[in-house]
Amino acid sequence: KNGPAAPVFRGANAKEGIGSLGVASKPPRTGGQVSAARASFRNQLAVADLSGS
Repeated sequence: KNGPAAPVFRGANAKEGIGSLGVASKPPRTGGQVSAARASFRNQLAVADLSGS
């Protein structure tokens, strides 16, 4: 189960400012979490792109 990892990551994200910039500029402690965050962010961008254009 995703116990402490998710909330901690959310907190870090909130501090940095939610978005890819905050995640990319500062190397986080857990690479897996970030990869997932980046992938999810890319997916959101792609979906927005498709629906936008």
